[in-house]
This record gives sequence, structure tokens and C-alpha cells, in this order.
Amino acid sequence: MRAGLPHPIIRASGALTLAGLVLGTAIPLLAEDEPLVLTPAQQEGPYYPVEIPADHDADLTVVGEASDVAAGQPLVLEGVLLDSDGTPIEGAVIEIWQTDASGVYLHPADPGFDRRDTAFQGFGASETDADSRWAFRTILPELYGSRPRHIHAKVKVEGETVLTTQIYFSGGDIPSAGSIEASGTELDALLIEVRAATDDDGNEVLTAEHRLIVP
Repeated sequence: MRAGLPHPIIRASGALTLAGLVLGTAIPLLAEDEPLVLTPAQQEGPYYPVEIPADHDADLTVVGEASDVAAGQPLVLEGVLLDSDGTPIEGAVIEIWQTDASGVYLHPADPGFDRRDTAFQGFGASETDADSRWAFRTILPELYGSRPRHIHAKVKVEGETVLTTQIYFSGGDIPSAGSIEASGTELDALLIEVRAATDDDGNEVLTAEHRLIVP
């Protein structure tokens, strides 16, 4: 983890900040009359890290103290973690891993591993805060083979994995129900909608919100 980032999520003036990015009003926990839909489990896939990289904080766009920044469209992904009763879970760890801007995973078994973006972290972890919120700064993942655009995610509570899933993007490449083995409200629980925003330095970024609900 880089100097100056003792924790991947910092609470400041009622807004979440991540590596200098003010995220604004965070996703609501759960409305009183909102139905509770567990986040469907999805396959881990073959590219979970063989070893967790030394730098695995919540900012995937820079590796260690390097000055190079990952190629691709910056994406801020934030959300909350709830249990099946809708109760926030503090201190859980959310892990994500994904392709870089060329569609390559940080994994030696990926056929494109030798041409990976070495400025992209590829894997990150974020601990939920007192309000059960988490956040990542990453990039929009490039398509991988025939699969829809996605980010892998794993939730660990007290060191135990309670959910492995994937996050898909709504829009032109929404996967069909058959391709992700989900439909209806379960499909909705796997999708995020991306919107344009600017960070506190005036840089254009994409943002998305996601609610993870675990058994």
C-alpha cells in the first residue's frame, strides 16, 4: 500500500474519498420497502491471483510508488455490503480482479500475460468501513474473448470467503440471462450502470455503484 493511503477508504466531510477522488453521496444502504435480493454467486474463473500482489490496495491504476498510470478509462466503483437481513457488515474485505485495457489478466496463465499493462495493478482489496461502504479506483475492463465486460469480486468476512461473484455492465454489451446463469431480479443484482463524472482535480472518470448482499 502506498504512502499516504493508510486505508483504501477515508471518510471526509460526509463523502467517501479514494486516492484524492471525492465520490460524493454514496449508494444508500437499503430502503425500508426495498426487496432483499442476495447477490448471485458466479464462477471464480481461472485468473484469481496465484499469489496476492504486494500492492493490492483499492487503487488499481498505479502500482506501488511508480509514476506511470494504467492505460484505460478510469472507473470508480463504490458500494455497500449487507447481510441477508440487510445489516451492514463492517471490517469485511472486498477483493476484485479484472482485465487491463488490452483484455489481459494479471495471471501467468493468461495467453497475453507478456503484453500486460505493468502499470495496472490487476487486483485490489478494500475493507468495508463503519457504514459498510467500500470503494475502488480502477479502469473499465476490456472485453476478454467472447465474454461480456465484467469484474470479478470476492467477499471475505473474518477471513472466510462468503461470496464469489462477477459484476457486469449494463448498456450495449449486457450479457444474456443464459450467458451469466441469472435472470430477473438476480440478473439485476449483478449489473452496474456507469455514468460520467469528474474527480477533484477536474479529470474525467467513470463511476458506478453496486450493492453486495451476502448470506
